Amino acid sequence: MPKEVRRRIFYCLIAAFLVLGTGIVLYAQGWRLGFQPLGFAKVGAMYVRTFPADAKVTLDGKLKERRIGWIGKGTLLGDLLPGEYELGVSAPGFQPLAFSVVVSSTIVTNMQNLVLVPDTPTLVTSTTVRDITLAGTTLLLQTASGTHTLAGMPIRGGTVLAASEDGAVILSYATSSRNYYAAETARATSTNLGRLPNQVSGRDVLSFQPVPRDDTLFLAKSSVGLHLIRMPSGETLRLTTTSVIAAAAAPGRIVWATFDAKAQISLLSSYDIPSRNRNADFELVPGRVTSLLFLGSGEIFAHTQDGSLYSMNLGQSSRVRLAQNVRSIAPSRDDSKLAILDGRGVEIVRLRGDEPDLWLALPDIARVQKLVWHRDGDHLFVHYPDKVAFLDLRDTALRNFSTAAPSAVAEYEPNGNILYFLKDNMLYKLEFPNS
Repeated sequence: MPKEVRRRIFYCLIAAFLVLGTGIVLYAQGWRLGFQPLGFAKVGAMYVRTFPADAKVTLDGKLKERRIGWIGKGTLLGDLLPGEYELGVSAPGFQPLAFSVVVSSTIVTNMQNLVLVPDTPTLVTSTTVRDITLAGTTLLLQTASGTHTLAGMPIRGGTVLAASEDGAVILSYATSSRNYYAAETARATSTNLGRLPNQVSGRDVLSFQPVPRDDTLFLAKSSVGLHLIRMPSGETLRLTTTSVIAAAAAPGRIVWATFDAKAQISLLSSYDIPSRNRNADFELVPGRVTSLLFLGSGEIFAHTQDGSLYSMNLGQSSRVRLAQNVRSIAPSRDDSKLAILDGRGVEIVRLRGDEPDLWLALPDIARVQKLVWHRDGDHLFVHYPDKVAFLDLRDTALRNFSTAAPSAVAEYEPNGNILYFLKDNMLYKLEFPNS
């Protein structure tokens, strides 16, 4: 073979090595050739986790094999060129989901907690049920006769006022006798508290609420002040004798508001239960406060009569007007997010992390009655007068804004992940998938 030919072959092999080696390196780094548009781009990926776990996942109509990797129990869809994809999720017995998902170069797009709504509810009881209430984590039923029952145990008194977080103690009131009752569900007993001590007389008490993480302590707001009441003994501690317009409890702490009509301001005070320290008038809020929300982190939210929502922190001068025209607020289960219902839609405020806040327009917004968080913190139950809809916070186009329950009377129990509702005076439940 002539020397010149051997030289050309050698140079061709070197060129081929450089081209193939460069191509292999670029491929390993995530570079791919795309045709729409034509050119080279680094690939991205999509992490998908569905509930139920065995749901079918499609991308642009093509079924994707489930590959469970080290990042979790979901599916990692890799080698995706940058662009918009149609993600579909379906399973027998559930309403399907569809999302338009944008994938970016070198980034894993997170699509976890894709929850499918069950198609068919289950009948819980064949007897007539007039109303349902969530007592802590247990469902309280009102029978056709008006009697309240919890796990089969009758609750004395015609009106249920409050329940501890775990439902271990339920406080009720009998209008005819003006007596209070404390039912202990574990012992299946009910204690007649009478009219409670004189400073909390039956005709004066307006509202009760449980103190978080204390199964037997309740906060009572009345026209003659604010009291802490230990159940079932009825032992009472007076916090203030002034007229309280709103109050809220956090683990080990209480905050309340009084109103100065002359100055048109509300004054906030607090009480630390373990240390018994009081902090009077530590913050003022313009206008009249109608409700307070007190989180375990010390964050306080005050909703005023003109629809303003103020946020502040206990012990700090940090009042900020967070929103206007607010109708109601709801904290997520872990207190990391706050759902604010206003006259246009729902705003999601992130209380932790650096994710941006989110706003979604809702249909028939004037008819929305309340918002309830699903336990994953990525979904909301939206209560209308005739139904409960299920909202995925990533679904800004509302493509999957479906009806979960065809009833206005509904309660979501997060521990069991069950939505209970009444239809034609019959009790049904939707069991959402846990895995």
